[in-house]
Amino acid sequence: HNYRVWDGDNNGTATIDIGCYEFGAEPYVEALQYQIPNTQYQLTNYPNPFNPETKITFDLLEAGQVKLEIYNIKGQKVKQLVSDQLSAGEYSAIWNGRDSNGNQVSSGIYFYKLNVNSKTEAVKKCLLLK
Repeated sequence: HNYRVWDGDNNGTATIDIGCYEFGAEPYVEALQYQIPNTQYQLTNYPNPFNPETKITFDLLEAGQVKLEIYNIKGQKVKQLVSDQLSAGEYSAIWNGRDSNGNQVSSGIYFYKLNVNSKTEAVKKCLLLK
């Protein structure tokens, strides 16, 4: 009964309902408290900028299949640092500025991406300066 013009109190006078609550309806407001789960994956590296290496630290809120990968500015995968089933907790990996073939990469911006259970949870950038 979403009437916008009606006689809500039956006194013979039409009333315009322009609010979010129905005119004449009993007020009903309830606040429920829910615990919001923490879905932030802490992902940092230090030092940044770096030379010759940087330590990448991440927190896992739950166990899962984890991948930590480095990408260049073009989006090409440079190196995979972690690919393992890990339990919840804090982890770190060192990137020495080398690609998958062991070659030193050039100075520039690189992205490190954390995947948990095949879902990208966080992407950050770091700067390699020579």
